[in-house]
Amino acid sequence: MNMNSTETLKKILESEEFVLAEVNKMRVLYNLKKEIRYDHKRVHESHTESVAEHIYAMHCLIDYFLPLENPEGNWNAHRIHLMAQYHDIDEIETGDVLGYTKTEAQHAEERAAAETVIDRLPDTLKGIIKDSLDEYEKQESFESKFVKAIDKVEPLFHLCSLEGQSTMLNNKTTREQSDSIKYPYVNGFQSIKRFTDVLTDKFVKDNFFYTES
Repeated sequence: MNMNSTETLKKILESEEFVLAEVNKMRVLYNLKKEIRYDHKRVHESHTESVAEHIYAMHCLIDYFLPLENPEGNWNAHRIHLMAQYHDIDEIETGDVLGYTKTEAQHAEERAAAETVIDRLPDTLKGIIKDSLDEYEKQESFESKFVKAIDKVEPLFHLCSLEGQSTMLNNKTTREQSDSIKYPYVNGFQSIKRFTDVLTDKFVKDNFFYTES
């Protein structure tokens, strides 16, 4: 039976062994710091990004875009940040895979991998993370759709540099591939789509996208 917050606090105050066990459980999440995106190895390349760093960037973009997309302020910012924080925890098990290369089988494996991670976490986090993943995956709430759009636009911010251009060309990322995993999700958000449009146009103009010619 999972402990609630009150029971967990009691154990923390009573037992050093429990505290150390909780530390080890929390360190499960730290594994994201070692999962490098874009098929890079940080020891050899300067323009790398861990999954955790991608999530940090999402939090920054949420703070920027939220008042633009929801000026009424009636979306739940706390739930938004929770979904952003935990939406990629499956990658602790699977590693990062370029979105446009994912197979149906890989998509199907994502939730099972997330559940494996959740089972290794402190009891007080399990329900919070499961609820966040459920909302994010269903894509029914305004908040979940907003987080998905943020997830899709963030790489454009990260890649907007000479190093990013090199990354895209090395990965042979085409305009069609980039568009296919972004526009289905950003189209419903005026300011986010505007950034997507402008950055995509810049990438075309400056030869960021891979072409056969």
